[in-house]
Amino acid sequence: MTQLVLARVMSRLDYCNAILASVPQSTLEPLQRVKNAAARLAHQLDIHNHVTPSVMVLHWLPIRCRSDFKLCMIMYGIHTGIVRPGCLQIQPNKFPGDFQEISRTHLTNFQ
Repeated sequence: MTQLVLARVMSRLDYCNAILASVPQSTLEPLQRVKNAAARLAHQLDIHNHVTPSVMVLHWLPIRCRSDFKLCMIMYGIHTGIVRPGCLQIQPNKFPGDFQEISRTHLTNFQ
């Protein structure tokens, strides 16, 4: 049961986490607390125990580092030709303000 809960929590935290690359740390803190709670569940730790050794044993990166790592892997895949840029489904109408205009120009360059 614990593995099922961990798989569900971690898959939800990893889903589209590349958009978390530019958000402030205060936005990421609740997500990091969920991840720490999952580590406590995995190792059956009390709330007063430190979670850092448990996270290290599980080889889990912090939320900020995980999102940066995911972006780096996507860019590496595009750079080496493993992933085609057209495979990434980007919807520019979902982005606010100036970034919307920038993403439209990049999308037209990929096609």
